[in-house]
Amino acid sequence: MGKTFTDKSLAKKEAGQARKRAKEFKEVQKERDAIAREQDALWAEGTADTSKKALAEAKKAEQARKRAEREAQEAEEAAIIKKESTKKTVQKKFKG
Repeated sequence: MGKTFTDKSLAKKEAGQARKRAKEFKEVQKERDAIAREQDALWAEGTADTSKKALAEAKKAEQARKRAEREAQEAEEAAIIKKESTKKTVQKKFKG
């Protein structure tokens, strides 16, 4: 026997529902993909922030090291100048 009218309309209805479910699934999948991309972007941004913070800390440490070296050199030069001026003062006292 051939298909009756109701069988054809039922098949059309089921096919329409299947298309609708497929469309809904695609929309849900798109939303999930968008959320995943957003989370990946946030993770990458967080990683970049961490890298930037680490670079900033390294830069600060380097500046502190240079400052300490400069201060040590200035202190050394001040000690030499003081020693020289003391030497001259002592020489003047013995001459005078």
